[in-house]
Amino acid sequence: MSDVDEELCKEEVMALDGAIGFAAMVNNLRRLLRVSTESDKFPY
Repeated sequence: MSDVDEELCKEEVMALDGAIGFAAMVNNLRRLLRVSTESDKFPY
């Protein structure tokens, strides 16, 4: 495997980690919003 291939793999892995981290953050924010709306008296 060439150095260029390894660099591309590292960048792809980092991008994937970033996407997973972002998705997790969005899910956490959604959960927080859902909990806060439930604690208030909203029908949903």
